[in-house]
Amino acid sequence: MSSNLSAQWEKLLRPGISTLFYREYPLMELRDDACQRIQEFLYKILRFLLRQFPHRVELEQWLYINYPEAQYALNRSSRKRIFSIDQLQTLIHKEFGIQNEMDISYVATTLEHCTKDLLKLAHDYVNRLGKNEIVANDIDLVMNADTIFLDILRSDLNSTANGSSSIYNIDTSIAAMSYNELIRHFIITETQYKDDLELLIKFFRNPLRQFFDVDLQTIENIFGCLDDIYELTTRFLSDLEDAKEMRDDITKSISLYEPFQNFIE
Repeated sequence: MSSNLSAQWEKLLRPGISTLFYREYPLMELRDDACQRIQEFLYKILRFLLRQFPHRVELEQWLYINYPEAQYALNRSSRKRIFSIDQLQTLIHKEFGIQNEMDISYVATTLEHCTKDLLKLAHDYVNRLGKNEIVANDIDLVMNADTIFLDILRSDLNSTANGSSSIYNIDTSIAAMSYNELIRHFIITETQYKDDLELLIKFFRNPLRQFFDVDLQTIENIFGCLDDIYELTTRFLSDLEDAKEMRDDITKSISLYEPFQNFIE
């Protein structure tokens, strides 16, 4: 996104994101960094749509498969849209230098439904942790756990990497792994992360709690939801191990659907 257009994109996207969020979740806060992360992701979605679906019929098929409820929204021509179609059309032309052939209402509807979906995932995740605000890290987590969003992120990463091979340096040893080998590597990485959390709790958080017993709030401000993160990581790792063990045939791929579904819920 060019710097001279970034303010215009923010003017288009930020009000719509805030409207959707506080209309559905008035008791929770959406931090500025989280809102900014959503704006960046919506821009990636837009770039993905224009690159993958240059014609209306292609986008229409993708939209109905992934967001079937969008049909109702598109049929209501009189409904007030969250993202201005005229402004979106102008920015697409300025940013990408093309007059898109598809009906711009499909693009606007896609952005709106992706925003709703992302906000719901983030709200449900944060709510289960007992927090009342969403930050950028929460957005990153739910984006990478949703299959639709992950496909978009991968597509954007591959496109950018092809355009500039020096930006992304992929570990060749990991790139050469099979799917199941990657899963095992992922489990090892998560296990190490869990061990690191245990060290933080045992050798830093707990001793500091004893030392600053009269100012526990300071300790909580420093370590945040460390216990919740540890518990969530432990459950997630257990689900990953179960998925690896529950294969009927060793030749079959390990399914990560259930572990990530439980993680989001």
